[in-house]
Amino acid sequence: MKKSILIVDSGATSTKCVVSDDSVFQMNVFSGINPNIHSDKHINDTIASIFNFFSEKSKISQIQYYGAGCGSETNISRVFTILKNYFFDSEIHIYSDLMASAHALTKGNTGIVAILGTGSNAAFFDGTNLIKMTPSLGYLLGDEGSATDIGKTFLRNLLYREVPDDLAEEFLNHSTIAREMLINYIYSLPQPNKFFADTGAFITSKNQHYFAENLIFKCFSEFIKQLLLPLSVKYEITEMNFTGSMAFLNRHILRRALHLFNLSLKDVLQNPLEGLWQFYQAEK
Repeated sequence: MKKSILIVDSGATSTKCVVSDDSVFQMNVFSGINPNIHSDKHINDTIASIFNFFSEKSKISQIQYYGAGCGSETNISRVFTILKNYFFDSEIHIYSDLMASAHALTKGNTGIVAILGTGSNAAFFDGTNLIKMTPSLGYLLGDEGSATDIGKTFLRNLLYREVPDDLAEEFLNHSTIAREMLINYIYSLPQPNKFFADTGAFITSKNQHYFAENLIFKCFSEFIKQLLLPLSVKYEITEMNFTGSMAFLNRHILRRALHLFNLSLKDVLQNPLEGLWQFYQAEK
């Protein structure tokens, strides 16, 4: 049985996996993992599903795990322990999701890397380490420009009746929740961030509508001002690299927002997994 590197890219909404020595990129998708919001049982159940899928296909000698919420030693330890329960013969490395962007986009070179997906983040990559200048505040206080932020901003506008009638009607039909029930519904959710992110994805699907486009532009501009500009000034870099569905699917808006701050878009990937696969293929 062949020995392989399992590359894992986990976020709050999905966990994507690929084996490094596959001759063709074949992504497999499982439930999301973020130790900031998920219980050990949820993480265990998802990793068990991954193990049951891949253990039948190849001998996993090494795991390169990149995950949302894996910026702290406590969360890294939690994920490592559960991985080791299943992949006990494998060498395991755990990195933050931002490091996934760095490895996928820079291929070991220096640069500024950013995530605009369910959440958001940014840092300077020196070829080995990530250097951040702004703390990650999570979806309640931060995550500017993310699907969660875009969705939360839209919902606030909707409840203030600032959204044009046509877009408001489309969203209410899509969500099947009456406007007068929205506040109670949101506050009853155990994880409202998922509803916010789903709403952000809906707004992205309507990004040709002038109101949706302007809303996304404002959220992106706030992200650039708070997270990217301090990095750009310090490291004298104007070209930005992005991963994440919000960046990729709204890249025409992102370019316009960057231009407002005299910055430009160098590269953007919807998800970093294919770039990571290429990164580890090149290392073989």
